[in-house]
Order: sequence, then C-alpha cells, then structure tokens
Amino acid sequence: MTSLKQSLVKTFGVIALAMTGLVGCNISFEHDPSTSVTLTISGIETEEARQELRETLEGMTDHSGYMMSTSIRGDKMTATLSPVSDVDSFVKKINFGKVTNVDDRNIQVDYAP
Repeated sequence: MTSLKQSLVKTFGVIALAMTGLVGCNISFEHDPSTSVTLTISGIETEEARQELRETLEGMTDHSGYMMSTSIRGDKMTATLSPVSDVDSFVKKINFGKVTNVDDRNIQVDYAP
C-alpha cells in the first residue's frame, strides 16, 4: 500500500510540473526594469551600516512583496530594488545620505549616517 501511495505522489508531482509548463507559468527572479531602481551608495564603511541600509530600503518599496539584490565593492553598495513606481517619491524618502545624481531609475547617494 505504501508503494502505491509513493507512486501516486510521484505521478501527481510529474503531472503538476507538466501542467505548469503547458499553461505558461511565468515565475521570474529578475527585476522588472520598469518598476526597479538601482542605487549606488558610496561611503559605507561597515557591514553593520550596510545591513541597516538593506533594512531601510526594504521599507521604501511600494508594498511588502519587494525584491532586492545588492553587491558590495569597497565602500560602495549597489542595490537594485523593486517595485518602485514613482522614482521622485522614492528619492524624497532617502534620509541616509545626500542624493548626488538621479538619471532615470539610477540613483547615486553619498552615505551619511
């Protein structure tokens, strides 16, 4: 009886995966360029400061279903964040430094704790 249950579970799993492919399930882990902003933040000295910034940025998106990717090089952190529908409103929320440049959806900030 157990092997029958195991076979049914495996078969159901295969059918579910096949149906997902047939209906065109579109799961993406890529940022949508039309709703993403990329911040380049200079002058971040510590990992603690970077972590605080990540937490701050999480709260700046349009809703709780956010996506963020970050990279670190020296004292610079680059963060791509979405969804952000209104770049101007987003820029006004930046309170962790001086915004030095805004070019479309790319924002440069000099960090000031």
